[in-house]
Amino acid sequence: MKQLLVVLGALFATGCVTGADYATQIDSRALKRETSERLETFRDEAEFRQYMRRIDHIQNNEGVFWTRRQDPQQYAQLGTFDWPSHCPDDEAECDTASTQDVVVVTGQMISSNPSITNNQFAGVDEGDIIKQINDYLIVLQDGRLFAVRMAEGEAGELVLTDRVNVYRDADADTWYDEMLVRNDQIIVTGYSYQMKATEVSILELSEDGLFGDINRFYFTANDYYSGENYASHIIGDEFIIRNEMYLLDLYWDYFEDTRDTPDVKWPSVLKWNDAYIDFDDDDVREHSLELLNVRDVYRPVQQTLDPVLHTLTVCDLDEVRSDDMGCRSTSFIGGTYSEFFVTGEYAYIWSRDDIDEWTRRGSERWDYCIEAEGREADLREMAPSMLHRVKIDGGRLSFAEILGEPRNQFGMTVDGDGVFRAMSLMSSKVCRYADPEFALVTLPERRFGTEAQNYKAMDYRLLPSLGDADMGNRFSEDELVYYENTDHNIVPWDKGVRVAPARITVVPFDSRAEISELRAPHSAIRLEVLGNEFVLTGYRDTRGLLVSNMETEGEPSFVSTTRLADQYESEGRSHAFNYLLEDDGSGLLGLPTVTVLEDDLRDYWRSDSSQVAFMERDAEGDLSSIGELGDGEENVYEAYECEVSCVDWYGNSRPVFTNGRIFALSGTQIVEGAIQHGRIREIGRLNLTVPLSGEAGNADIF
Repeated sequence: MKQLLVVLGALFATGCVTGADYATQIDSRALKRETSERLETFRDEAEFRQYMRRIDHIQNNEGVFWTRRQDPQQYAQLGTFDWPSHCPDDEAECDTASTQDVVVVTGQMISSNPSITNNQFAGVDEGDIIKQINDYLIVLQDGRLFAVRMAEGEAGELVLTDRVNVYRDADADTWYDEMLVRNDQIIVTGYSYQMKATEVSILELSEDGLFGDINRFYFTANDYYSGENYASHIIGDEFIIRNEMYLLDLYWDYFEDTRDTPDVKWPSVLKWNDAYIDFDDDDVREHSLELLNVRDVYRPVQQTLDPVLHTLTVCDLDEVRSDDMGCRSTSFIGGTYSEFFVTGEYAYIWSRDDIDEWTRRGSERWDYCIEAEGREADLREMAPSMLHRVKIDGGRLSFAEILGEPRNQFGMTVDGDGVFRAMSLMSSKVCRYADPEFALVTLPERRFGTEAQNYKAMDYRLLPSLGDADMGNRFSEDELVYYENTDHNIVPWDKGVRVAPARITVVPFDSRAEISELRAPHSAIRLEVLGNEFVLTGYRDTRGLLVSNMETEGEPSFVSTTRLADQYESEGRSHAFNYLLEDDGSGLLGLPTVTVLEDDLRDYWRSDSSQVAFMERDAEGDLSSIGELGDGEENVYEAYECEVSCVDWYGNSRPVFTNGRIFALSGTQIVEGAIQHGRIREIGRLNLTVPLSGEAGNADIF
């Protein structure tokens, strides 16, 4: 057990020379002049153009070589990505799994949308590849929707009632990744490289399980895709989408030659009409409705050399037949890199610029940085960021200065009193090669406003650092848990080699309570919240995946560990894990696995099917393996052909617990299981690629 209490206000004696005394790019006076002290919008296009020209001049004058920064996953969808031998770790898991049914009376039928997705925040649904409407499972795969009937009282009986192509043209160069449902509506989100826009397709499901006509909208944006996060959310009747536009792209497109061009193309929405097929870009723009104009764009309140237009758009799902879907947008200029987190009341966008831009041109002081190793952190040296907060209802914007950056969206949470907490990885703006410092950040409501406030040292609780080790983090209602894993996310290739156990750190929100450190029974590649416990997956050797549950009340400790013999975790996204808990604490857990050691890399682009391994938790907390559903075989019907979106960026296998039944989506198959004599057994299977009957609504597509 170890406690680290740091008095932040007395880190260095008065007059001591620190790295913060040395100039860095973030202290550029020219950039400061382009940064507002309060939230204010541009007056007109001329003011915006002047701002962009000055940013361009600062870059050229400071000798900065600028290139557009996009995640490799974005380029991967264009088909130009060089596949690496090993995929970066994807640790995205979530804090809350809601199983509450939502029943809504619509004009057509009574719609029930039980949550079968392991969402991060209760009441906020996230886009995934399988959802439920009434007694139908809806699957998104290959740019197609599949409706599967699971009638009450007919265990093991699954019927494919309809299938429809979401894409309008196999050559339209669009990738479809996420699906949401609301009442009898289905909302599919993808990105169209042809239209340079996020494509949102909305259709309805009838009582007979047939898909209706598609209403298709295009929202101007750079590629929305994220290796971990989810771009689309639903809260109540509102659809929420977050988009980015790289302003220097826009600048060079429109100002490079003459510096005197027509109006800037601000984010807009186009409701698709087949008559637009032969239109060029100007024609499409003429029929689009602007979501905002320059007087709606908030000037930057953080210094940034690579300005990005961050836009949060909220649309009314009851207005699908209108041209603009009843959308309203809030837009501001922020840093290049960002993380996105949504609660029931707010959307948070945490952005920063590239730290290499802040410590370039010999501004790093090697003598100081060497001497600084092992010293307590000086917050004045940490790279600043900005946390923007958009109120879902009405779009009101506020902001707070914050240091560092989150590991991912799961490094942020909000409690019932509106207090924002985050685990921040704080990099030095002076010593670029220094390992990041860790801090638990607690921002009360009063830290957010419309005018700049300097960060408050009292809001930062320094935590034990993990150096440059791979890590992940999760929040529960009362604490932060994070882990270190020096062996990354793979099992050892050689038999007999053991993996080092992960170090786990438990940080209570109460600053008077001790920080606890303990060793896991194995390495760590996934950390999940399971009721009042945490679940950790990892390896000790090549003999199979280990799954442990940890309780944090009192003295944190591991309750039990079970081995999935000769099985290896295959998907890293948060939605790949799911669970169901009963009132007495007993329950079921599931996650995708494979039986071939070399296939355990949890790739972003994993398109091979996985089986789904199931575990049981008894009322005393002990975990045990109860078997698998699915065999990981594709088994595609011979006439079936994938035409678009043939790489499964979100994975293709999921455990599903609903209607008192257990399912496994395993690639192109849905397998139903039942627990018999302590083991899960297959009782039914449906291949999604089978031909539809001639009477089905969209039988002509196959």
